[in-house]
Amino acid sequence: EKGSTSCTSCEAGKFVANTSALSCDSCPKGKYQGSTGSSSCLDCVAGTFSNSKGAVLCDNCALQYDSVAGSRSCLISTNGYFLIYDADGNVTSEVCPAGASCYGADYAPAPKKGHWVDRSSYDYASDIYACPRDTCKGSTSSDSCWEVNAYNISNEDCNKDELLCSEGASGPLCGSCDDGYVYRGETKTCSQCGDAKSFAYTIMG
Repeated sequence: EKGSTSCTSCEAGKFVANTSALSCDSCPKGKYQGSTGSSSCLDCVAGTFSNSKGAVLCDNCALQYDSVAGSRSCLISTNGYFLIYDADGNVTSEVCPAGASCYGADYAPAPKKGHWVDRSSYDYASDIYACPRDTCKGSTSSDSCWEVNAYNISNEDCNKDELLCSEGASGPLCGSCDDGYVYRGETKTCSQCGDAKSFAYTIMG
């Protein structure tokens, strides 16, 4: 047959790895082959998947889901959605909450300017709060600190106050001023107070 790569001509969805093979193998999950007589299978492209062996074509992910190349399923979100995990480990993709930006994949909702979220647990990821002060700077990009696995980590690279609050502000709703800063009502921000003694003003009881 024209185009065959071995003496064993495989049907679509199968391949033969070498010319001396006497039988064909089915394409593994995450791959497909739409042609006959093939020596290999192709990865499903991003946004598609194959959850069975011997696929001739890959299936498209549902609207709110996405995938990387070679996927067996669609377990990441598309842009504008984020992942929710239940107690049994099941994953669903939900629409982005108000006041946040969702960059798809496995990114948590990132608060927009003027909003805040409790990063102590991913369980609170969808609870986006409006800030009464102008100290919540919001997130402007899909920073790696907003990935699910980094969500409740507060290290030098993913310090929650630095991610959420403007300079000199910290705490829930960015409602406290750090040592060396004082709250200015006219600007609703924390401003440096030079050599003044430590001053912290908290709006939450």
